[in-house]
Amino acid sequence: MTVPEGTRFEGTTVGGLSGIDYDPATGRYVVISDDRGAHGPTRAYTVELPLDEHGVPAQPRLSSMIPLQGPGGPYAPGTSDTESIRWAPGGGVVYGSEGDATGGLMPFIRSAGPDGAYVRDYPLPAAYLPESGPGGEQSSGMRENLGFEGLALSPDGRTISAITENALVQDGPAAAADTPSPARLLQLDRATGAVVGEYVYEADPLQTSGAAFGPTVAGVSAMTQVGPTSFLTVERSLALPRGFVTTIHLATIDGATDVAGMAVLDGSEAPMRKTKIFESDGAMGNVEGITVGPELPDGARTLVLVEDDNFGRVGSTTFHVLRAGSAAGF
Repeated sequence: MTVPEGTRFEGTTVGGLSGIDYDPATGRYVVISDDRGAHGPTRAYTVELPLDEHGVPAQPRLSSMIPLQGPGGPYAPGTSDTESIRWAPGGGVVYGSEGDATGGLMPFIRSAGPDGAYVRDYPLPAAYLPESGPGGEQSSGMRENLGFEGLALSPDGRTISAITENALVQDGPAAAADTPSPARLLQLDRATGAVVGEYVYEADPLQTSGAAFGPTVAGVSAMTQVGPTSFLTVERSLALPRGFVTTIHLATIDGATDVAGMAVLDGSEAPMRKTKIFESDGAMGNVEGITVGPELPDGARTLVLVEDDNFGRVGSTTFHVLRAGSAAGF
């Protein structure tokens, strides 16, 4: 179901939805906007998305707007690029910003109270922070617009996992036609902030149908955790004339090399194993959020995805509901 373009709610324009999470205890969803201040404050919304017995969604209903705050209070325009969010055990949320590598805006992972008030930051390893070389070109850290897009909490709520859309600059190339990209998944202890693991996730190459033209992007755009060591990842590819290709993988850190503390990958690392369980070729747009949704009356599980409409530039604010059978493996 789609939220009409330009919808206004509590003084903001609804759009740029780039992360989603479901709370089975309340039946509510939380979504986060990647608006940098042009259409309202840095914010999240709570949403109701009723499903019928077959998993078909009714029209989404916005129930509240949560103005998020940094250490100094409300964010000034242009000081965040919030892309992911999860409900936190005990109340509040954990959310992430991928920053702006070219603009000198550092990425962060942060927690907030139920009202959006700042609670704490989680320090990031230096390898993730954008740095420039002598000539001014970026020499390390997350690439512009290819940073932390996916965020997850472990089922016990003790571990935060964040994944980059593509490789850190020092680790390898960005995804392109016939070129995969070694992204990183970072795990932090939610109580202490300590790094507890770090793994390579090989993002697929750009999906093309011949020579691509216009803007292109490929990489991990969303993630959720579905077991102690397993995740569902969304990989999004855009290349004209083919358009958007959306895939969902079941991935695991079991057997992958823990690269915690490595400033630069050397290529010998065993990456996370992944199995594709879903693909949409053109039926979905700019998907940037995924969560496990409610169980249906027949016992089937649901996956709920949300598209980022880029405030009318690309796509629409659309919620998709997928029925996940036992073959999905989670």
